[in-house]
Amino acid sequence: MATPHERWFAETLRAGIETKLLNEQDILNHATPAVLTTSLPRDVMVRVIDTTLASGTMSHKAIVDVVTLDLLAEKVPNKIVWACIAQASERGGVRDGIPKDEAPSREWCRRTLAAGLSNGVILPANVTQHVTAQVLVQSIPEALTVKLLETSLKAGKMSPDIIVETIGVDAIAKYVATNIVWAIFVKPGESEQTALAMPVAAKPKMEVFNDDDVHNVLVELDADLDAIPAPTPTKAPVVAQGSRPVGKTQPPPVTNVKPLPK
Repeated sequence: MATPHERWFAETLRAGIETKLLNEQDILNHATPAVLTTSLPRDVMVRVIDTTLASGTMSHKAIVDVVTLDLLAEKVPNKIVWACIAQASERGGVRDGIPKDEAPSREWCRRTLAAGLSNGVILPANVTQHVTAQVLVQSIPEALTVKLLETSLKAGKMSPDIIVETIGVDAIAKYVATNIVWAIFVKPGESEQTALAMPVAAKPKMEVFNDDDVHNVLVELDADLDAIPAPTPTKAPVVAQGSRPVGKTQPPPVTNVKPLPK
């Protein structure tokens, strides 16, 4: 049975072929005959040979049609399928935000994002990590911004779920730059895990002390303090009468002072 990741990949490949961002040859350039032979069940390989032999033709499309995109995504190693998808994104300009064909590229982004969310490979938090507040305000129409604020006020909060649900996948794919949308796919595509299965960083464990531990610590502190020698009192220096303190000078006596005129 296909995993959520494999179902996401299958839909992404299908969207790529239907929007012409990639073709069957692109797929088999990665899923080579050697990869197919070691990955696919034997009965599938028998069917490939029988079908192409009966038709008298052998082509990339014929192989993919017999195997199906769903089975390819399920049986071929994920990293190979992802490499095919990534190369299509680079070649089509999606990765760099300069798509060669605007409408097909955005449709491919839309279907890939929708499939990722529906299969749990991508979470709304993954979306807002890249489609930030600044991106939203600069990209989406003002009417959608108003709608988002109204919805959030009504809910009493702003959250990734509310943003994705209110703005919608269609609008994100239509208005946000393709390189930003593509960035949403990269980590899930490379991780081979669903977003829900990604490990969460463990919080530092707090050590708990009981009363005996505290008592022991206090006793040890008292013992340490008792071992410290008491400071030796210092005597103030005795200054002889009439002598001047060291380090200080006295002003010379004033003599020959004339009275001020009246």
